[in-house]
Amino acid sequence: MGSDTKHPATPHAQQSVRADTLEQAEPPHGAAFVSRPISLIPAELGGLPATLASEPTSVRAWVRYPAIANQVNGLALVWIPHAVYVEANIH
Repeated sequence: MGSDTKHPATPHAQQSVRADTLEQAEPPHGAAFVSRPISLIPAELGGLPATLASEPTSVRAWVRYPAIANQVNGLALVWIPHAVYVEANIH
């Protein structure tokens, strides 16, 4: 999830945005049906400031899908105290 446009322009500077302004990114899947992860809704994110990573950080994170939760390898791009915006490495 995410794109390079959300990364800070200066690699070592951390920027802050409102967590409820982030949108779920959609990977290209063409016409194939793909179960998509469930994101927190804006009310769950609140108006908390989110910290943009100065550099994406490798993580292993739990990602919730409609029927299951899976651990995925990915990159932490943005976080608030109780949630992380993860770009998952799904192949």
